[in-house]
Amino acid sequence: MTNAASDIMNAVESAMGSATAFGDLLTVEQRQFLLDHGVVRSVLPGEVLCEYGQQGDRVFILVFGEVEVSKSDGEQSVILAHLRQGEIFGEISALYNSPRVSTVTVSKPSVLLEIPGDILTQVVDQNRLLRTAIIQRYQTRITKTALRGVSSLRYLSDEALKDLVERSSLVGIPEGSKVVEEGEAGDALYIVIYGSARVTHNFSGSEINLALLRAGDYFGEWSILTGAPRAASVTAITPVEAVRLDCDLFLDFIKDNPEVRDRIDLDAHNRHDITLQFGELPATPERAASMVNNIEKIMRDPSEHS
Repeated sequence: MTNAASDIMNAVESAMGSATAFGDLLTVEQRQFLLDHGVVRSVLPGEVLCEYGQQGDRVFILVFGEVEVSKSDGEQSVILAHLRQGEIFGEISALYNSPRVSTVTVSKPSVLLEIPGDILTQVVDQNRLLRTAIIQRYQTRITKTALRGVSSLRYLSDEALKDLVERSSLVGIPEGSKVVEEGEAGDALYIVIYGSARVTHNFSGSEINLALLRAGDYFGEWSILTGAPRAASVTAITPVEAVRLDCDLFLDFIKDNPEVRDRIDLDAHNRHDITLQFGELPATPERAASMVNNIEKIMRDPSEHS
């Protein structure tokens, strides 16, 4: 083995042993098994390693270099994080055959170790501590990514978001299930990680479709801010994963961050005003379509309607 090749393998082993990858949770045999079945490769800026919404069967460990994590926000791509040496990504999609929840693109010339998902699965099945660590790390990272996906929270520091990350919870909602129901008391705010949900309002005994919620959208803020009952129902139309922020946690957070409170309060009132319009005028198909378009625009970027 040449000196250059030896240096690369040393860097690979160092990256695998970093606290952000596997730390000291792997046995010598498990570490070697992953090295034997993984592929070390160099990648250039612009290469997409993970695509939002796609299934993925590869896990990546960044040996050196940098990648950026992003999510589409309408027509723009919003950068949520940068990952560097020793970071692992793609593991949950590969282990559990779930969609990628963000896009990962190479931002600097990099070297990474690419591991097939079924190979990592074999190791995880033998190592309960490793499985627990991977799930806990995923929960923290995906919660932080979901929070960063909300425009009102995007530019806050990690320290400002720390309490939300630590005290929130992840919830899975089966297709067809109601997440919140119109008229009930509001006890939490939700941020969609992936999947789609339909917002509906009961008008004269008929369910009116108000909006379609997708990844990065949030709901439930009206009841928390005002204490009023839920103004609409939200039903999962695909399997949905979401971050749940309990009422007291969210109220404490916006009390400490008044600029966030102001933006979310404006967003909540814009949505609620449009909902009320359904009860004030005849709901013709053309008018209903226009209202749905308006409320979906507000959900995408409330700042445009301030």
